[in-house]
Amino acid sequence: MGNICRSPAAEIVFRKMVVEAGLAEDFQIDSAGTIGFHEGNPPDRRMSVRLLNRGYVVERESRPLRKADLEDSDLLLTMDKENFTDTLRLGPEGKFHSKVKRTGAGSRTGANSWRNTTATA
Repeated sequence: MGNICRSPAAEIVFRKMVVEAGLAEDFQIDSAGTIGFHEGNPPDRRMSVRLLNRGYVVERESRPLRKADLEDSDLLLTMDKENFTDTLRLGPEGKFHSKVKRTGAGSRTGANSWRNTTATA
């Protein structure tokens, strides 16, 4: 949705995994939201604190997904059905469908877990 919680967290964690595996040269990792409501904002404070407490670096700003992302990327992972559908709508009929995949994070609980201030990630 707004690129302030789940997608930047996934980006940050995956980026560290890739760097630690010595594969940074093989990947270009980014995240974006399907809405631009939070464009330019930092990630959600609660998510940032959880990542910082686990040793991750949180330095990024929210940005919306653009058609160019579909054109320039080899793979786009979406967090849930709504984001999957919204991402597909950005491209011409079927042109980028093979690049867009859903992760297993699409449950109702997972989609709203950032709002639970007592949850531990």
